[in-house]
Amino acid sequence: MGASQSHCVDNTEKAEFINPDWMADISDKKSIAEISLPGTHNTMSFYGGPSVQCQSWCLKQQLEAGVRFLDIRARHYINDLPIHHEAFYQHVTFRNVVQETMDFLKRHPREVLILKLIYCNRKYVFTCLVKDIISLTFLWKGEG
Repeated sequence: MGASQSHCVDNTEKAEFINPDWMADISDKKSIAEISLPGTHNTMSFYGGPSVQCQSWCLKQQLEAGVRFLDIRARHYINDLPIHHEAFYQHVTFRNVVQETMDFLKRHPREVLILKLIYCNRKYVFTCLVKDIISLTFLWKGEG
């Protein structure tokens, strides 16, 4: 008999376990490759019905619960990068995501976030807009 899959989203209003500073307890000698980072699929996917919704907690709640890997999907639209899941606009932009993550990191400076940003259209324009948005914020930038 084949396996079946059901759509399941945790619709609890908030996380039962809050640990926004869990990375502070990790030795600075540990490589990021030695750490298992909790993450979410389609981190900002709240709207579009049961076949599209992947999350019920806002980004701030996810970060406070300990999520450190974010899966963000955006597309270019009139000089902005709205977040989408497939054809469904998620009522937030990449600028909002960057601001929320920066606010979190200012409150929790020993934490690290990894963001996977996927473009859904117009790669060149998308790349230019991402660079513009990031240059407007306080993000760590390596040498060179």
